[in-house]
Amino acid sequence: MIYNAIIMCKEMHKGQKRKYSNRDYNTHPAKVAMRASLIEDITCEEICACWLHDTIEDCNATKKDFIDYSNGMGEVVFNLVKELSNIYTKENYPTESRQWRKFKEHERLSNVSQEAKRIKLIDRLENLIETRQDIKLIKEKDGNLNFVNLYRSESIHLLDSLSGIDRSLEKEILCVCTDLRGLE
Repeated sequence: MIYNAIIMCKEMHKGQKRKYSNRDYNTHPAKVAMRASLIEDITCEEICACWLHDTIEDCNATKKDFIDYSNGMGEVVFNLVKELSNIYTKENYPTESRQWRKFKEHERLSNVSQEAKRIKLIDRLENLIETRQDIKLIKEKDGNLNFVNLYRSESIHLLDSLSGIDRSLEKEILCVCTDLRGLE
């Protein structure tokens, strides 16, 4: 089942690169899945969802795609990934501000399953860690750290919607946010 999720991830994200580092995009879901696999009570479906967490949002994957790659993962994993997929995008709400969209998305995330919340925490933590690693590249490309500061602030607000799910992940996110603040 996990093998099929990896194959689907690689095929769906083929040719995509991370924004600042230009690394293959697949490195991100791999890190999310690896971190999730260290959690004692994680399920196979959750690990599959970690591999595929951005495929609906970024690759327009459908329920049929999940069933086609399935080998048993289909509906459960699709539903988890669907919960993780951002609804309040700029494309869906072009006249609304980023601040409004993030507020609505955080509000929506407060009502998703515990499993989806835990994966969202892991995803955010890995994004923050990568941001910290790539701080020089970000400053070079953007000329400033405005996005880093915004993302750090949004991450702290996201914790309000996801609090009580996994204290150690929440703590790690706060630590990385503190590190990022110190790099200003």
